Amino acid sequence: MVSIKFHFKEIDWVIYIPICENKGKNQIDYLVTYRNRKSGQTQKKRRVNLQEVINKPEIDNSYPHSIGVYLDSSVEERNGCLNTS
Repeated sequence: MVSIKFHFKEIDWVIYIPICENKGKNQIDYLVTYRNRKSGQTQKKRRVNLQEVINKPEIDNSYPHSIGVYLDSSVEERNGCLNTS
């Protein structure tokens, strides 16, 4: 699975956005997974709507602004979902 990871450094959360599964969707409607690295908490369902995650008090009230962005995949897994040319 090709995904982009956003690491919100102030609150130590990582949000994983699968690229292939969200292709053609509006960004706010993306299905994502997340991990609160301080508490170890993750979403209860397999994937949740991005809107649900950004409305959580830890993000909504804190407006974290130091974000690391990482591509999380091997080249072999891309299967044409991500055009790198």
